[in-house]
Amino acid sequence: GSGAAGGVGHAVLVLGGSVQTGAAFLAGLTDLGQTIARADLLALAVPRLDFGSMGGDVLTTVTALAGPAMCPVVVITGHNHISERELRTIGVEAAHSVNGDLQQTARAVARTWSW
Repeated sequence: GSGAAGGVGHAVLVLGGSVQTGAAFLAGLTDLGQTIARADLLALAVPRLDFGSMGGDVLTTVTALAGPAMCPVVVITGHNHISERELRTIGVEAAHSVNGDLQQTARAVARTWSW
């Protein structure tokens, strides 16, 4: 990730800096890994879940931290185009599409998880 924007990323690396995504930067800044290690379940909302975006940078960052912590990730999304089997390959336990009302969907998801 240092070749875009006319080589700005490469220049940053040459000058001793680091290149990272916004989500990775904020995760480090807020010690998100420690928070996830104490969590029982992560619920994340993304507008669209498909192979082109894979839920975006935030989902990728969260699943990378959740895997080693053995914390399941559930996604609530406007549109899911990835099968359950394929979801697990990207670190997502389940995805639920919003059917009209976000609160109603979130309640339904919460009822399906128990320990």
